[in-house]
This record gives sequence, C-alpha cells and structure tokens, in this order.
Amino acid sequence: MSVQEIEERHYKRIRTFIKKTNRVVYKINHNANKNAKSFMCSEYSSKFQIRLLGINICTLKEPILDIGCGEQGNLVKYLRKNHLRAYGIDRLQENTGYFRSIDWLEFDYFQLKWGTIISKISFSNHFIHHFTQNDGIDILYAQTYMKILKSLDNGGKWIYAPSVPFIENLLPKDEFSVQRIQINESFSKTIVHKFLVL
Repeated sequence: MSVQEIEERHYKRIRTFIKKTNRVVYKINHNANKNAKSFMCSEYSSKFQIRLLGINICTLKEPILDIGCGEQGNLVKYLRKNHLRAYGIDRLQENTGYFRSIDWLEFDYFQLKWGTIISKISFSNHFIHHFTQNDGIDILYAQTYMKILKSLDNGGKWIYAPSVPFIENLLPKDEFSVQRIQINESFSKTIVHKFLVL
C-alpha cells in the first residue's frame, strides 16, 4: 500500500469516527478539505452563552460556578459586572481573583456550595465523547458529574449543554428534577434542579 493510500484510508477512518462520535464537529468540518477547522476551546461571548442556555441572570442563585469558562472567562466577567458572585474554572485560565486554572476532573467542588453551576459545550461534550469511546475515562466523568451535583446547594441548578441523557435518566427523582430543552434537531440543553432538603 502506498503512503497516499494509507493517508486516504486514515483520513476516511477519522472522518467516520468523528461523524459517529461528534456530529457537531462533523457538521463544522463536513467538506472535502483535509484540514479540520478549529472546534475546541472556542471563546463564546457572554451574550451567546446566555442565549444558548436560556439564562435569566435575575433568577440565578449565588454563588455561581462556570465550568470550562474559557481563557477569557466572558460569562463570569459579565455576571460579576452585574454584581453576581461568579467564579470560573478552566485549564486555560490563570489563577487570579475569581478564576482557577484547573482541570474540571480535579477541581474540589465541595458539597452544598454552589447556587448555580453553568457548563456550556464543555464538560458534557467531553463526557459524551468518552462515553461513546468506551475508553474508561467516561467513569471519571460520571464520578465528577455526581460530585458536581453534590456540590449544588439545596434548590440549586446545574445548567449545561449538550444534554447527557444516559446519566440524566438515572438520577434519583426524589432528589433532582431534570428538564431537557431541545435547541435544534440534534442539540439540547439540560437543567438539573436539586430539590430543597428540609
């Protein structure tokens, strides 16, 4: 087999893999170009994030944690400008003020700490990827998912996209309500609400 044939076969396998495991990335890169467009670590404007997740900043319970806030921390900065106690974690972030440079699998979320947790196209997208790969890393994501839920204060909410139905459907209905909202035909967001414990 020639080098060119090996490259073509490899390209086709990668294309098929991406199509099966991440439709969003496949749509972004669905063309004849062999160079993929940038699709990870994008910085989204606070306005886009608020619109995507349907957030009403007047109803957010504090303190607020943005998981995967990005290097710029746009949403955290916007929320703080609006006098909300918001914090962000991201590997690309600097350890300054209300930001922490840390992997979301290693962060200590604490228990009963956060009024609202926000995660857009980051944590859950990686969780889905590792789940479809069945590579064992999905177990770490499942454990972290549960740590995040335990870190919600009573009455707190975790708002994220994309939805993760394979774990959301397993949550105890006496502790959490799960609201899945379709954004388009292949993309939905989720709001997990932790019930008040009296």
